[in-house]
Amino acid sequence: MDGQNFKINDSTDSPINLDYDILGLHKKRTITQGELRLVEYYKEYNPSGGTFSNLVLQEYRDYTRDAFGLVQYRTQTTHWLLDDGTTGATKQTTKYYSPTESIAEGITRRTNIIDEAKIYCLGSIGRDYGFDLLTTYKFETQLYIDGHRTPLINAISATTKPYMGTKQKEGVTATTITDPGMSQTDTITINGAAVSYTSSATPTIEEIASGLVAAITASTNVSISSYVTAALGVGPGTIEITSKIPGIAFTIAVSTNLTVSNITANNGTVKQNLINILTF
Repeated sequence: MDGQNFKINDSTDSPINLDYDILGLHKKRTITQGELRLVEYYKEYNPSGGTFSNLVLQEYRDYTRDAFGLVQYRTQTTHWLLDDGTTGATKQTTKYYSPTESIAEGITRRTNIIDEAKIYCLGSIGRDYGFDLLTTYKFETQLYIDGHRTPLINAISATTKPYMGTKQKEGVTATTITDPGMSQTDTITINGAAVSYTSSATPTIEEIASGLVAAITASTNVSISSYVTAALGVGPGTIEITSKIPGIAFTIAVSTNLTVSNITANNGTVKQNLINILTF
């Protein structure tokens, strides 16, 4: 150790027998596939930024399970860190599980996975759709927690809920207008909210498309800002209006100077990511 101190006790004395749970250290937990795999102990924590600093101790946990997935024992390897961040002391312990404890651990593990799935849904499809999904498959979710995982995974795989499978797009093509001496206004109505752009007297299709994209992007109307995005399409004078939330339906109407093509693109990302979380 070259005379270095352990970070946890600021001493060269071995901290292996120290009860570090009473020191007020801040714990950072890493859960993978429902298992608590790593607990890190820090001296400082910044709640405003959610950041930990000055790591002093690490607990690595490995689980050994039987053919049914029930945990038999857990091996914990604890590392005490020195001032330079290297490991100064290591201790390994083993916890054996009774059948009752093993069943309880399985319930906790699967509950952790469901919690991860909920957090993912909140970030990917929002609170309302996440709540709809949770209530629709409430029975299958409870079966999953109890240990019967297949019904929930199959239900998610087979769901036809629009926010889980498709993403609606509208391809809008602007037309070149020649109307000397007068300005030209082109309008798109999205979910009943009108977005207009006034171009020059003889605009190009690129000018019309760019103006409408800018107007849609800057809109503060909730029917527009909360549900769609707009960008220039692949060709000159083409606008692509896309739903922000997979599968959400939105309506669009245009002036006579614009043409619209409907595209419903496959977007199974949300569904597949959710299945990946639930499968272990």
